[in-house]
Amino acid sequence: MQFVYDGIKIEIGSDDRPLIQNGASGEWCALEIDYTSGEQRNIAGLTIPVMARAQLVAYKRILQRDVDLIDIAEITDID
Repeated sequence: MQFVYDGIKIEIGSDDRPLIQNGASGEWCALEIDYTSGEQRNIAGLTIPVMARAQLVAYKRILQRDVDLIDIAEITDID
């Protein structure tokens, strides 16, 4: 699920073993999420776990969709 809150795009997933499609090879591969490296953020009055920025960028680099490349540019421009 995806929504925008206060100008921030938020994607929510709930799979124990998520698969993502590699944009270069077309192969499906496991998305290894390190939940211990996540950050806690306050969104709409709720504290929720958020994927660490470096892990999000790595994930989007695998996908390589146009929207992911735009996201990577925006995410890394924040630094």
